[in-house]
Amino acid sequence: MITLEAPVAFVRQGFCTFSADTVLILYFCSRYFTHQLKVISGDRVLEKVGKLYLHWSLRKPEKVQRELQVKYEGRYRNAGLMLLFDLLMALAVAVFVAIAAAALYFVVA
Repeated sequence: MITLEAPVAFVRQGFCTFSADTVLILYFCSRYFTHQLKVISGDRVLEKVGKLYLHWSLRKPEKVQRELQVKYEGRYRNAGLMLLFDLLMALAVAVFVAIAAAALYFVVA
């Protein structure tokens, strides 16, 4: 949640020569660009993971390019995203099996 007390208090205490409106605009712009950098860096991580995954699993560059074009629309980011979803689904299945085994254990015991 974004609060306005910090930038307004900064102006009221006389630490800055800008008006309160200018400080608020600068504050919101900095929050927006910080958010955009986080999104961009997340995409970079997915691209790296997708590239590593494809190159490790297929090994040959021509196979990697063919798989990238056919399955992942030519983007390493999509390959990384699919790998992330696969890992999350495997984790969900493991948790489900553990809960079912624990429930069965307590019912039988």
